[in-house]
Amino acid sequence: MSAWGGPRRRIYGVYAAEALFGATLFMAGFPPSPLLLGIAAFLVYFSIPIINGCSQAIWLVKTPPEMQGRVFATRRMIAWSSLPLAYLLAGPLADRVFEPLMAAGGPLAGSVGKLIGAGPGRGIALLYMIFGVFLLGVTLVALLYPPMRRLELEIPDAVPADGRDRVIPSRRRR
Repeated sequence: MSAWGGPRRRIYGVYAAEALFGATLFMAGFPPSPLLLGIAAFLVYFSIPIINGCSQAIWLVKTPPEMQGRVFATRRMIAWSSLPLAYLLAGPLADRVFEPLMAAGGPLAGSVGKLIGAGPGRGIALLYMIFGVFLLGVTLVALLYPPMRRLELEIPDAVPADGRDRVIPSRRRR
């Protein structure tokens, strides 16, 4: 991202990288092979800097400099507040819901198990596939939502592209 600078319309960079991330999560659920898992890991870690870089660039351009600290702190708080919930839910979901569903002779072994295999580790594979499909769906909905797709065009830049700083009214001291 540092060398390339990202796409001209950064929102499309976010969409493309999110779609790649979702497709890669889905791909990671297929029967394991070192090559497939290596490619999946590479693509996941390839897409993350594009998502973060394009998103951060949009926020930097659209947020007035005097508000960036508060806005970015709020963004980070909202994003990171989901991590404890994810950590609390992922293990029990994998161990108590998805692994039993995909165990040999489990309820999904005869249907989904024919596609991705049944047995140890296949429950977490199904969980990855579900997350991948969910992420692809959310990305598609965001792409089809015109206000989000056009936000770079419709929301004015906080600092004009010509490089001149905005005139910020000074506060009078009494």
